[in-house]
Amino acid sequence: MRTHQYIITRYSMLTESGSSWKIGSKNPEKYKEKLFNPERLELHERLFQDVTLPSLLNQSQPLNERNYTHLIITSDQLPEKNVRNLQEIIAPYPWAKVVQVPSNGSQSKLIGNVMYQELSKFEEEVCYSTTRLDDDDALGYDFFEELNKYISPMYAGNFISFGKGYAGVYNDNTGKMETFHEYYYPKIALGMTYINIYNPVTDSFQESEISVFFRGNHVNADIQSPTLIDSRKPLFIRTLHAESDTRGNQKKIDKIKSGKVANPIDVCKEFPFLMTNDGESIISEDVYNN
Repeated sequence: MRTHQYIITRYSMLTESGSSWKIGSKNPEKYKEKLFNPERLELHERLFQDVTLPSLLNQSQPLNERNYTHLIITSDQLPEKNVRNLQEIIAPYPWAKVVQVPSNGSQSKLIGNVMYQELSKFEEEVCYSTTRLDDDDALGYDFFEELNKYISPMYAGNFISFGKGYAGVYNDNTGKMETFHEYYYPKIALGMTYINIYNPVTDSFQESEISVFFRGNHVNADIQSPTLIDSRKPLFIRTLHAESDTRGNQKKIDKIKSGKVANPIDVCKEFPFLMTNDGESIISEDVYNN
């Protein structure tokens, strides 16, 4: 049986369920205005290019052994300029693609439709994984090496959660990471993965959920399906910044900042791209003085 990994990034998706985010609003037009604010889009574009994409490029798997597709799912109303910029950023990488979707539907349904179109291309049964990765976060250099241990029919219907990582506080003005903090969060959305099997002959899925974006909150994954939690090593960076799409953002940043500061040398071992982004580190020199 073939295997394949899908990384799914929601990139300024405008959907009917968008009001569940901090950025959302009961007023659809205000929600859209905030979502497509030029300054917000510019920041997320920069973070995607400087943090998210490099973390995928710098994986421990040899290039000829990589077996994944990065789906950047965005709105069909995203300004044309930003669509072009995004396509130019990923142009060198055939395993990455931009997919635009309408707003009339829930995120889980829209993403499920995209996944169905992708899986329909297979001519034989495939065991596949779908992994959540926001457009401002990063995965550790051996994330997929660790994930490969679970991409097997025996884990179909299971969620996989790597609950240990770092939180990086990003300064929007300087474009630098100012501090890193140890972060333990089992069932965090970042890096959460779901395993399933698709059979093209019968055009059917073994499990009912097509992707990791199931009908419900990620913290309730273990209520939905069996969930394996592996928190032995740090495998993600959650980026915190002024425009993060989370509720109670400043309170969360303050709480994390009060936690244990991580050694930047240890962080760079798992995320080496932080030191060499186009020849220039995106880590503030002050990090090493904390």
